[in-house]
Amino acid sequence: MSTYTPTIKALSYARQTQLHLFDEPSASFSGDCSKKSKILTQRNPSLLLIPMPKTPGQLPLPGVNREVQYISDSAAKNSVKAKVLNRPTPAKVLRQAQSHDIVHFACHGMWDINPSDGCLILFAPEGDAADKLMPRDISNMAAQNAQIAYLSACSSAKNPSTKLADEVIHLASAFQLAGFSHTLANLWETDDHASSEVARDFYTFLFQNREHTDRHLRVSAAFHQAVKNCRDKNPYDFLTWAPFVHMG
Repeated sequence: MSTYTPTIKALSYARQTQLHLFDEPSASFSGDCSKKSKILTQRNPSLLLIPMPKTPGQLPLPGVNREVQYISDSAAKNSVKAKVLNRPTPAKVLRQAQSHDIVHFACHGMWDINPSDGCLILFAPEGDAADKLMPRDISNMAAQNAQIAYLSACSSAKNPSTKLADEVIHLASAFQLAGFSHTLANLWETDDHASSEVARDFYTFLFQNREHTDRHLRVSAAFHQAVKNCRDKNPYDFLTWAPFVHMG
């Protein structure tokens, strides 16, 4: 399974943080009251969906509504608490993301020669204008339940600057700096249908076999299988399936 990390420190932090989507440790007392042991109790993870099927000044994304609907249905079948954030603004997203285990963006992503100026395009607070969610805003977020950030957006893991190539500055790494153990993103512009298909399959595999103990491997394996499904349909169409990357 191909996976990436921006820095060794980020990898170390991700490994120190245990993944708890469907279970969480709780203290319990044995017969000897002076001794404590940990048991795993069932929990329902929370998922924040951030769709932008129509964006001011950008082409529409026809696959976004289907993608979000499928993920919402899959979440409901698996007792995952899903919330769709309508007319998302950067401020709304930063506030809501702090209290969710998984955040999923289905929107336009833009890269810049200065990677710090790359962005996810959302709505402005007032009117029908667009606004930008930028790496610096994301990395400063204090996410309490951060576990998975899925960026179904073009170029969300792209850093075009040769002078700053070793700095690994882009939207995906910003979410890792904010505390998310896993970030799923795209290296360049992606096919709308393929993006929706990979996202759909990822959540299907992620929510399967939830009786098994949670591990970080659950996330990377689900994404690997989703991308592999896309690749198997068009193995020689590299530009369609190759941009999907896992960081964590």
